[in-house]
Amino acid sequence: MKNYKTVGIVLKRINFKETDKILTVLTREHGRIKLIAHGIRKTSSRKASSLEPFAIVNLYITQGKSLDLILETETINNLPNIRSDLKKIGLAYQVCELVDRLSPERQVNRSLFDLVMSELLLLNKLDIEASYKIEEFELKLLWDLGYLPKGNVLSDHQLDFFMESVLEGRLKSKQLLIKIEELTF
Repeated sequence: MKNYKTVGIVLKRINFKETDKILTVLTREHGRIKLIAHGIRKTSSRKASSLEPFAIVNLYITQGKSLDLILETETINNLPNIRSDLKKIGLAYQVCELVDRLSPERQVNRSLFDLVMSELLLLNKLDIEASYKIEEFELKLLWDLGYLPKGNVLSDHQLDFFMESVLEGRLKSKQLLIKIEELTF
């Protein structure tokens, strides 16, 4: 079996069997990959805290038959300022959902990794009341992945319509952000 090490951003986690999770991780060297973390749902798991959504981690992985297996993890940045702000959590989920749904699996795209990394670090650093616009990230993402010619800019409504047509549906995270907005007012 082949072992490898990579830096990744956790995009998504889903429960699998009694104590495992399947994670979707964006990496610079391997693109978007699905991995299995055995025993992560046990209370004694040492890996659980470093494999939270949008965490930036070092991953030590071994090749499996259908899914590669996470052997060890090391947290690089858990983005604590995002985790302490409900609106930032919603925005980070939107960033991760967009990347998960739009990027092809196992296709290396270093600029996509850098874009997502810088966006999450920016969200972690910013005061959310600052002029943060998720639409700027959406446009950069569409340009980077080739869904929209570079430099083409769409208005808010055009961008929403275009994004929904590319995704062939709505974003769950966008609905979450609407509910968060209702709670904060």
